[in-house]
Amino acid sequence: MAQHQRNLYSIKSVGKEIPVDAADECKVRMAQPKAAFDDMGNVRRLTAKELAALRGKDRLFDAEFSDLSVGQRVRVLLVKPKTAPAAPGTKEAIKLDDYKVQASRIVILTQPAPK
Repeated sequence: MAQHQRNLYSIKSVGKEIPVDAADECKVRMAQPKAAFDDMGNVRRLTAKELAALRGKDRLFDAEFSDLSVGQRVRVLLVKPKTAPAAPGTKEAIKLDDYKVQASRIVILTQPAPK
């Protein structure tokens, strides 16, 4: 009976690309700080005071769109699009670009594994 229960469900992984535009005020944040280097080019550990100074109010670190790369795990906060006009038969031109899904915040959780 346990074997039949185990085989009752099967998990399938499906990938799908969904285009998401960044909102005008989209912020990029990082869960871990950027690496700091000393004069010799070695990676230096940040002290607790330095980490506290770099953190924002949301306990995350500042980042930029240039910090995003392929292979990173990110969390994207989506903004609900504007609602479409109630009367679809009106003669007004509806701009579909105004109703696309937008990202208001992107948080970089992990970096890609080195090859």
